[in-house]
Amino acid sequence: MSKVIKSGGREMILQVMAFSEPEQQNQGLLIPLDNVRKRVAAITGVSEKTVSRIIQEGKTAASTSKKIITPGKSRPRQNKIIIDDFDICAIRHKIHQFYAVKKELLTLSKLLAVLKQDINFKGNR
Repeated sequence: MSKVIKSGGREMILQVMAFSEPEQQNQGLLIPLDNVRKRVAAITGVSEKTVSRIIQEGKTAASTSKKIITPGKSRPRQNKIIIDDFDICAIRHKIHQFYAVKKELLTLSKLLAVLKQDINFKGNR
């Protein structure tokens, strides 16, 4: 059964092929076998520092018996809203009003609805 190779692996295969063809035409090595990191960097198309970093991660993962992990995807975050002292005081007053005056149990959705209506609060859950 053949293994499915994703696009990153296919690109890597093409880079190795593009590196190997000139070596075949020259009937010799472009980069000597003694320079392993330099050769791997040239074949894969990444810097020597990246190759060294990945090798170090591999050694660490092998000694701790963990898998090499890829960095997570960075997701866009919403900007934080700035609440001034007046808004803080108004929010505090509304919370106090729920408990002392209305004598009802406060929920976040109730508070948010009242704040949006009364002080035009721009925040969300």
